[in-house]
Amino acid sequence: MKKIMIIILITGLAGSSFAGIKGKIDKGNSLYKKDKFEEALAKYRDAETDEPENSILHFNVGDALFKLEKYDDAIKEFEKATFGKDIELESKSYYNIGNCFYRQGKLPEAAQYYKKCLEMNPKDRDAKYNYEYVQKKIKEMIDKNKDNASQQQQQQQQKQGQGKEKKEGKDKKQEEK
Repeated sequence: MKKIMIIILITGLAGSSFAGIKGKIDKGNSLYKKDKFEEALAKYRDAETDEPENSILHFNVGDALFKLEKYDDAIKEFEKATFGKDIELESKSYYNIGNCFYRQGKLPEAAQYYKKCLEMNPKDRDAKYNYEYVQKKIKEMIDKNKDNASQQQQQQQQKQGQGKEKKEGKDKKQEEK
């Protein structure tokens, strides 16, 4: 009889631990929906102490950090979320890492992560759109840099040409004397 009581007690504790984590996550989600990202982050972090390897928690922490514009920290959390067994969560994590890099102006890195997302989920329309958009922006930047380099080269050549003309003019004046 004592053995049965101990098993029930252990099972009850495990269940209450799960309910505690679920409650913390639910409270965090509720706060997140109300745009209270700092408070939501605190609830998610509190739940992480109970389950530090929980991929969903890492994803939620990453989301809250993203909203707080703490992109480097968000990337770390999204990367941790990719270690789980949930392919959909992994795909969404890659997408969000791409968003973090985009917000930081790191377009090649953003494109890389949107592509990873698409490799896992080719039907993700948002990832496809973002990937194409970022690729377009990268091409525009390359073209603009080429144009700027060409203009600078032309300006340099003009300055060099003007410098030679002035020097030749000085030489002729000295000969006349």
